[in-house]
Amino acid sequence: MVRTVPVAIPANATGALQVMVSDGSRLAQWERREVRQPTEPRSVPQMIRALNTARKNNRLYVRLLAADAGAVVSGEPLSALPPSVLGVLEADRSAGDFVPLRSATLGEWDLPVEYAVVGARTLTINLDAN
Repeated sequence: MVRTVPVAIPANATGALQVMVSDGSRLAQWERREVRQPTEPRSVPQMIRALNTARKNNRLYVRLLAADAGAVVSGEPLSALPPSVLGVLEADRSAGDFVPLRSATLGEWDLPVEYAVVGARTLTINLDAN
């Protein structure tokens, strides 16, 4: 089967970008590894949010990633932060609500399919600045 997903590349994107296509469980594993936050809900609202945002096994998930630094602050991912903002956040690590990110998500799409999917692939593309 061949499926097409139009991937919109931002006009200001340059350098190496990664297109990641995965099933729901592998994307959830990648997100937990990237964010490095506890996966156990600690309250009823957190459990409801986890259930509502759980990845499904009958979808293909596509992400466009760039090697831009970011951070998770108080549970909110902030990607592609300027170095000055990262410096301020890193200096105030005493609060414990700061986790650095290695990549920025430039776009995310999902494609429903009629069957369960398993697997993941990443393709690196290089963009020249014009």
